[in-house]
Amino acid sequence: MKAVVVGGVAGGMSFAARARRLAEDAEIVVLERDPYVSYANCGLPYHLGGEIGDRDALLLHTPQSLAESLALDVRTGPEVLAIDPARRTVAVRELTAHADAAQLSARIAAGEWVADLRSRQVFAAGHVRGSQVAAAQRDLARIGIDHLAGAADGTPQEWAGGQPLESFPVASFADLAAVRRHRPVTILDVRRALEWAGSRLDGALHIPLQDLRARIGEVPGGEIWVHCRSGYRAADAGLSLVTGTAAARAA
Repeated sequence: MKAVVVGGVAGGMSFAARARRLAEDAEIVVLERDPYVSYANCGLPYHLGGEIGDRDALLLHTPQSLAESLALDVRTGPEVLAIDPARRTVAVRELTAHADAAQLSARIAAGEWVADLRSRQVFAAGHVRGSQVAAAQRDLARIGIDHLAGAADGTPQEWAGGQPLESFPVASFADLAAVRRHRPVTILDVRRALEWAGSRLDGALHIPLQDLRARIGEVPGGEIWVHCRSGYRAADAGLSLVTGTAAARAA
């Protein structure tokens, strides 16, 4: 017996697991267009709010772990377009295509959003000018970005096509405390208003991340230290400041 399951989250994965228990020798293929097939939905608000900083803490299973534990063939990325019951076939398309350095540069130049899915520390060390920090395709889908035009692997040096990389330093709050003893710096807090009301650093300038691009003129020149709760918003803000020709550190 061969079964093709469309949708690898919640009901789809429950069916696949049940089918495996009932038919140990069956070939079971699970098609899921998003990159994740088993995660803690209830933890997503805490991750997006910064209380759970590590996205991987929400993942319960991966295609690899499901292959090892239940012998399921889980394929992430394809989108099911049609099902033909008579022929017992499924038509699919891949949501992402590989993009080379020239295509990435062209998309950035055209004003498209190029998302860098690496960690904020690695992103800060070197990234292609014009790319953005993003948590993952799942987070993008939750804000209405369902279809990715392309994807690239390799290194930033390869993506840049010979152009210089952008970067900004990452530091700790201990580093900030030490620096403030020796020279004046601007501390930019990009957390939400409720977080700011709960606690804040003395002398910090508060501009929520979602307002930063519109209010970037309020940020003074000179050395700027940016902070949030877990670091992701600070990295995004640091990118906005760097592209706005201000020098910034993300804490």
